[in-house]
Amino acid sequence: MSALTTYVGKLSWTDRAESVWRDVLALGLVGLLSVSVVALFLGEQHRLVGSLGMPLDDAWIHFRIAENLANGLGFSYNPGIPTSASTSPAWTALLAVVYRVTGQFIVPVMALGVCFALASDIAVYFIAMALRPDRRIALAAAVLAAVTGRWVWASLSGMETTLFTALTLWGILLLFLPDGRGRRGHTIAGAALISLAGLVRPEGFLLLAIALGMSLAPILRQARVAPRAELASGLLRSEALVLLIALVAAVALRMAYTLMTSGGLLGNTFTAQSLPQGSSGYTGPRLLPDLWYLRSAVESLRTDNFLLGLLIPLGMLSCLRSALRNPGVRSLVSACLLSFVALPLFYSVISPNLRHHERYLMPLIPLAVLFGILGIQFIVEQVLGDRLQFRIPSLKVSISAATLFIVIATLALGDSLFDTRRWAIQYGGDTRNIEAVNVRMGEWLRDNTPENAYLAVNDIGAIAFISDRRILDTVGIAEPEILPVLAKQGRQGVLTYLQARRPDYLVIWPEWYPELAARTDLFTPVYSVRMDEPVTAVRASMLGGREMVVYQAHWPQP
Repeated sequence: MSALTTYVGKLSWTDRAESVWRDVLALGLVGLLSVSVVALFLGEQHRLVGSLGMPLDDAWIHFRIAENLANGLGFSYNPGIPTSASTSPAWTALLAVVYRVTGQFIVPVMALGVCFALASDIAVYFIAMALRPDRRIALAAAVLAAVTGRWVWASLSGMETTLFTALTLWGILLLFLPDGRGRRGHTIAGAALISLAGLVRPEGFLLLAIALGMSLAPILRQARVAPRAELASGLLRSEALVLLIALVAAVALRMAYTLMTSGGLLGNTFTAQSLPQGSSGYTGPRLLPDLWYLRSAVESLRTDNFLLGLLIPLGMLSCLRSALRNPGVRSLVSACLLSFVALPLFYSVISPNLRHHERYLMPLIPLAVLFGILGIQFIVEQVLGDRLQFRIPSLKVSISAATLFIVIATLALGDSLFDTRRWAIQYGGDTRNIEAVNVRMGEWLRDNTPENAYLAVNDIGAIAFISDRRILDTVGIAEPEILPVLAKQGRQGVLTYLQARRPDYLVIWPEWYPELAARTDLFTPVYSVRMDEPVTAVRASMLGGREMVVYQAHWPQP
């Protein structure tokens, strides 16, 4: 894989073989550390839960739809009724294939998440090698990414985060690699990966648009002086045409999915998550960026590793300096910097929410680590300048550039491992909370309600999957018909919708719907699950409340 770096073409055959072997050893170390940290997380999960599980109820939403898809029932939540409840149709489809092969979800989805996280870490390694052909820097970036606690949490969450990250990073690498530019195969592969990322997360289209804009920029500059025929010929030969075709194809596939599953152009999950839910406020589109969200996003990416977080701006500055000195890496630097900045800005306008430990920002963690490592190198270069060693007269010692870099990187690694231990406890605690409330509630409903029972629920993941009952989603993720009611009447419109649909049971967090819990004439509590002390180590519990209650509905005769 060393052929991916800018300097390999100048090496002899034996030097290339040695370089490849060093890359293999470096990436083997990254893989070993990644597996070790995953084992730590699973060990904490076993200690707190006693079995494997998911730390997010949303993962069970993917399982429910993937199970129906695997059984030939299409993208549906209630079997046979199309819905765009999955924001990540490509991830759900992948899980459906896995389920058809293995007959299970939890273990395969963990394995997939870890593999895609490792693929992302490897991409960081080669991006670093392309920017600065120094294996020490590349290895440090990949290792620090592999052991970052929140990143490991993402890989084991059952969500599409690491798949999306792997597709975008490898897409950027193939499109803008210095020694790969102009190669049609690289362009097609890179465009295909980023297009697929758009089917994994809608934000992928933003990255594809950035890549297209970067490819069109030189053509548009040339348009001022070139004849039209020459300009058209240049456009047909450029990578911009490939990216444009990829963008159109990806948008068409995404629109086909949402239109065929009754989700409109954007899908009902987008609308549902934009509406106020429970005690939360409005988190939908706005004209100007949400400054509070941007501040929180910066804080989130800065605190994954305290030392590296402080050095991210210096690393970004180092990238800009490299781009000025080396025109060959300008496109790659631009793509990395624009992606890192554009995603938070996009979220701040479209959907500024920080739920699930800032899950939507997690794809930026590998790049944040890379910039932090480059920040260390920037400091080393500033301290040493053109000297080979840094002398400390009072201690009568000299420190070489390599030693100084290793010392600072080791301090960052120690800080990261300390925080990773806390995230392992958080992961086990998050899983325990979901198992103790959502999974337990699903099991009770499965064992104590008729098979044809109709449940109105506001946490629709584990409850629906385990109980295997027909679901009415009071939030609207899998119930597009309720969205106009929520948009017009807010939370107060839920009761009106329930009265029209007349479910047999209501399963809610009373904190979300106190007005429903107060209607004792309509709803009688028959069972509840309470979590008095949620397990947390880093962040607060992601449960919707302290107690989830099952109410049996008593509707008046029409």
